[in-house]
Amino acid sequence: MSTKAAKEASKKESDQKAATAAAAREVASKAATKAAAESENKRAEAQAKASAREAKEKAYCKVGVYKDNNYRGHVWSTQVCKSSTEYNMRHYQKYGQHSVHLSGPGCNFMTLGDDDSWGRQDVNYYPPGPKNLPYDLESDLSFIRVYLKNEGMKGC
Repeated sequence: MSTKAAKEASKKESDQKAATAAAAREVASKAATKAAAESENKRAEAQAKASAREAKEKAYCKVGVYKDNNYRGHVWSTQVCKSSTEYNMRHYQKYGQHSVHLSGPGCNFMTLGDDDSWGRQDVNYYPPGPKNLPYDLESDLSFIRVYLKNEGMKGC
């Protein structure tokens, strides 16, 4: 083989090696880009889950019944864990009920049930609740039904 032919063969082989190396770099670059995108997606998903979990943990809802106006003279209270939970208040009627307090960022609203056999008038209240119950409810509050903004809150 002549030196010219050897040089051409060497150049051709060198060009092929360079092309193979360039193709390998391109494949590696695409794989790295894909891995980085997957990693970013996983990080974003984990952050979204953590934010949702944190929001649930920060949210709570508590309802309390008081024998005096302006939330004084505690009679009964509880942490609310499930929306539409109804609490029977007939047992507590003997203590008198003059105010009902709904507190916490997880509370949406509550329904206070009237115990009248005639002309029943249940009433909805939003937080913080009534500081002074209407006369009709003071003597015959039969139930409290609490509605939450979301489920799975802290302490539940």
